[in-house]
Amino acid sequence: MRVRMGIAIAAAMAMALAACGPKADGPDVTVRALYEPYLKGPGAETPPFDTLDVYTPELKAEIDKAATYASLLDQPVIDADPVIMAQDWEIKAVTVAPVAPVSGDTAQVAARFDNMGHPTEILYDMRLVDGVWRVDNIALGADSLRSIIANALKPIGDPAAMEAPVRAVYTRYATDNDVEALHLWAPLTADLQRQMAMAAAMGRGGEAALLDFDPVVDSKSHDLGPVQYESASAGVITRFDNAREPKIVVYDVAQDGGVWKIANIRSPGHWDLQLKLSEAGIK
Repeated sequence: MRVRMGIAIAAAMAMALAACGPKADGPDVTVRALYEPYLKGPGAETPPFDTLDVYTPELKAEIDKAATYASLLDQPVIDADPVIMAQDWEIKAVTVAPVAPVSGDTAQVAARFDNMGHPTEILYDMRLVDGVWRVDNIALGADSLRSIIANALKPIGDPAAMEAPVRAVYTRYATDNDVEALHLWAPLTADLQRQMAMAAAMGRGGEAALLDFDPVVDSKSHDLGPVQYESASAGVITRFDNAREPKIVVYDVAQDGGVWKIANIRSPGHWDLQLKLSEAGIK
C-alpha cells in the first residue's frame, strides 16, 4: 500500500513540476520576430530566408532541395522572399496573431502588413518541434512555399518524352567508343544543330574542341556506368560515373517541330555549351 501511495505521490509531483516548468513561446512570437528586420526600412539588411533557423526539418529539407535544383537548372526555384512573398518591399504596420486559439502542437498564424501600399496577409502553418514553434509552410492566397517549390520543379512536359532525346545519346555512347560529333546525328534543336555545324565548319571541330572535352561524358574519353535520368522543369538531369568518377550533366530540352530535342548541355557550376558557343562568336 505504501509503495502504491509513493508512486502516486511521485507522479502527482512530476505533473505539478511540469505544469510549473518553462513553456514554449506562442507560435506568433516566432513569426513576429521574422518581420523585425523589415521594419527598419527598405535599406535595412534582412537575413536570407533560407538561413533562418525557424523551419521544421521537413520544410528546411524542401528549401535546401530548391537551392540544389536552382543550381542544377540554372534558374531560380524560389524567386521571391517567402516572408513577404515579394522581391521588393517597404513594410509597414505589421500585426501578427494566431488565426484560432492555440491547442495541441499545430497552429496557424496570420501576419498582416502593408507592403508598398498593398495590404498583404500571409499565413504560417506552425508546428511544435522539441518545445519550439517552427514554420512548416508559408502561404499567400493559393500559393504556398511548398507548392511554389513543387510547381517550379515539375517537368514542363511528359517526363518520358523529355528524356527520350537524352536517352538516345547515352544509348549510342554505351555501344560506341568512337562517337561522331553530336551535330551529325544527335536529336538537337534546329538552332543548336546549326550552331554546332557552324563550329565544325569554322575548323573548331565541334563541341569537343569548344570545351576541350566531350560534354556528354564531361571528359575527353568515356567509360560509362549506368545513367540515371530525372526530369525537372525544362531540364533532364543525368547522373552517372565515367571512369568511376561521378558526373552530373544537365540537358535543357525544348519542343522542336512537336518533338522534344536537346537545346543545351551544361555541367552546373563548371561549363555551359551555349555559353561556349557564344564566346566563340557562334549565335
